[in-house]
Amino acid sequence: MVNFGALASAKIVDGNGTTVGVSEISKNDIVALYFSAHWCGPCRNFTPQLADTYKELRATGKKFEIVFVSSDRDEASFKSYFAEMPWKALDFAHRDLKTKLSDMYEVEGIPTLVLLKSDGSLISTNGRSLVSEGADAFPWTPEAIAASKKRVVEKEAADAKAQLAAGKVVLKRHRGVPGGSKLDTKTNTMDFRMFDTFAGDASTQAVKSGKVFYEITAVSVSQGIAQAGWADAKFAATTSPSGEGVGDDAHSWGFDGNRVSKWGNANSAPFGSSWKDGDVLGCAIDLDAKKVMFGLNGQWQSPFGVAFDNVEVDGGIVPAITAQGNKYKLSANFGNSGSFKYGPPDASFKAFSAAV
Repeated sequence: MVNFGALASAKIVDGNGTTVGVSEISKNDIVALYFSAHWCGPCRNFTPQLADTYKELRATGKKFEIVFVSSDRDEASFKSYFAEMPWKALDFAHRDLKTKLSDMYEVEGIPTLVLLKSDGSLISTNGRSLVSEGADAFPWTPEAIAASKKRVVEKEAADAKAQLAAGKVVLKRHRGVPGGSKLDTKTNTMDFRMFDTFAGDASTQAVKSGKVFYEITAVSVSQGIAQAGWADAKFAATTSPSGEGVGDDAHSWGFDGNRVSKWGNANSAPFGSSWKDGDVLGCAIDLDAKKVMFGLNGQWQSPFGVAFDNVEVDGGIVPAITAQGNKYKLSANFGNSGSFKYGPPDASFKAFSAAV
């Protein structure tokens, strides 16, 4: 157990450079020490997610504060990075105290988020994992997290039931922690905050024959990865964090416009070309000819076209999309939410919505 004594004489500042007393910081129910740096790629990915949670909690009156403890190499980098943050920071001049805090909490890598109670006693040195449960799980006790997950699962079930009742293609979380990534079922827009998968409902809407197609719009894809395409009925669901997405097994096939690769049978290979915000990926499958095809902005010729042949589908096919990144967003159009922007390889393909 430790307390805020280590920070008693330290200079803590807000975004305007105003000094904030430790007594003010300790009025919060939870105080987080955020060990991070601008040069650290995973830090830059996590910081916007943490900021969203912080702003949501503060807006609803929750007593949560963060103090940035910089591992930046110089003060200019510290100031530039801190300008992106809505919380407080340990003044960069306190290099010895930064080292002391790192040793105290056994910080071995960044980003690290240490959670403390209002009296300074330790809650967890794995705050990054806890806070990733979302604002709804605050104060991130086991009971609060379990209750939050239950609410999310109940809402997901209700949303899927509503989509089916409305005659829409059902899109729901298939792999990943409940509440990790966000899905807007009205627009089929997915906000990927973790390496999660959203997919159709193979139990009610799997297509077993013919040619089907849908489109994915790259809303925001500058920083991240994706594996987007198709999965069959044997593509297993999970509510645990998973490093396996579309194409990481024998029951799914995908394309990633960031790594410019195709994914299938647990292997990847170069395919296609890179995408950018606003681009539209066409996902087509000919179940009779056993071919999976991808096209970008209506281009179906090399380097696009047939990505996989001799595909063995077990129990029918549904759309499936895995991704992760910094503000990484994709939006799907299955054919019943407006006309396609580019359309399938040829007129023999049906919209997925017309085939279920």
